Amino acid sequence: MKIELSERMQAVSALVPKGHVAADIGCDHGFVSIDLVQRSICPHVYAADVRKGPLDRAKEHIASCGLEDKITAVLSDGLKEVPVCGSGADGFIAAGMGGKLIVSILTAVPEKTAQLSWCVLSPQSEIWLVRQGLFSPDEVKAKGKEIAQICYDFARKTVHASEPVLQALSEKYLLVLVSNFYGNIETVLEDFGIRKYFKDIIESAVLGIRKPDPRIFEHGVKSLGIQPEQTLVIGDSLRKDIEPAESLGCQVLWIKGEGWTKEEDEQTHPNTIYALEEAKAVLL
Repeated sequence: MKIELSERMQAVSALVPKGHVAADIGCDHGFVSIDLVQRSICPHVYAADVRKGPLDRAKEHIASCGLEDKITAVLSDGLKEVPVCGSGADGFIAAGMGGKLIVSILTAVPEKTAQLSWCVLSPQSEIWLVRQGLFSPDEVKAKGKEIAQICYDFARKTVHASEPVLQALSEKYLLVLVSNFYGNIETVLEDFGIRKYFKDIIESAVLGIRKPDPRIFEHGVKSLGIQPEQTLVIGDSLRKDIEPAESLGCQVLWIKGEGWTKEEDEQTHPNTIYALEEAKAVLL
């Protein structure tokens, strides 16, 4: 059985240093653990999960790959039951969970984490908490501007890549942006040079309504001055964009990205594209 990871988990797996024994915390189905052994990155992996159900599935996948001698399944709350150093793990992976949970794993057994030489962390939320857990207050202050600049440059690069699509769509259709944001999205859009493509901005912090509440999309439709069935909602969240828009009778186009869980990756919708650029082929 050959494991094929999602792009997100491939990126996580690629950061694991070769030749080290890893602990895969929150291993779920065990796919990352299996991948690390199959690619000869780790001579041994401890696949750990606090839940018996997912761990049993991981055991089944490990057995189907014939890797029981190289992957040890451990029922463990974080690192608590995972052996470290010596013949145990010298580093660990924690991906696809909230930042608060990752920090609790880092701090729950300090006598163990102090012995580890590396970790790969990929929080799905509350990233700032993880940074606080990794750096001292002085280090956070020193690195703050650097981290902010990296984030800003990445966002600007991403927006710049999408701008030709927004321009082309705005020349044929009226565009309204509906967003969960913090009250300053107008400033951000002006800074990135794309405010001019939108007739109106519907922002959660200003309106006092957040997705997935369908009422925020009602305001977008009203701003366009047309009926819901004449409106196409393009969004990247099935739960927060597509489903509430459909409940109003809007047409929808889902930009399906990579989910944080296997269940999200397996979600489907008949009107699906995989990048904003594909909208040009559909609409122009």
